[in-house]
Order: sequence, then structure tokens, then C-alpha cells
Amino acid sequence: MLNLIQRNRKASSVSYDVAMKTHLAGAMLLAILATTPLPSQAQQAPSRGQLLYDAHCIECHTQQMHWRTLKRARDWDTLTLQVRRWQGEAKLAWSDSDVQDVARYLNETIYHFPRAVSLQTP
Repeated sequence: MLNLIQRNRKASSVSYDVAMKTHLAGAMLLAILATTPLPSQAQQAPSRGQLLYDAHCIECHTQQMHWRTLKRARDWDTLTLQVRRWQGEAKLAWSDSDVQDVARYLNETIYHFPRAVSLQTP
């Protein structure tokens, strides 16, 4: 009878240990998942406009350049015109798409001008 009682205690001790280890593993998994950013929280890759601006323009054009009183960009069209002008001055030979990408990046991050609606059909 004593052997039976000792075996029952051992069995319940083992199942208690297994339950605790399982519980601990589950808690650790939840902690890891809770601190892992979801894809929507992950930082977005920089846009093409940002990459072009950072590579070619940021040396001369700090944030202060865009906030100065005498800024030449007053709306979407003049912003695009200024991007086109300065890429030409720097002899960058950007495509229309590159100019639009940089203008879009500047507009989204600094200017917030309403964009002109294209009248072209796809």
C-alpha cells in the first residue's frame, strides 16, 4: 500500500512539472508575440522619392529650406516645377516619374498641397 501511495505522489509530481513547463512555455510565447511588431506596425521601406531626395538633394536642402519665408513652391504645380528645375541644375537627368516621386515625397512630408487631378484617361 505504501508503494502505491509513493507511486501516485511521483506521478502527480511529474504531471505537475509537465503542466508548469507547458504553462511557462505558453507564457514565454505570448511575451514574444506581444513584443513582435505586426506587419502593419513595421516600419515602411522608404519611397523612391525619399531615396532620390536623400541621395541627391538633402546635402543642400535641409528642412529649413522648405520652411523659409521666400519658398518658391506655393502649390503642387510649382513644387513639381522646382523639383524639375533643380534636378536639371544638378544634371541628374531624372525621368518625369522620378520628378513626380520626389515632388510627392516632399508634398507628403512637408508641404501638404492639394494635388492637381489628372484629366488623362488611363
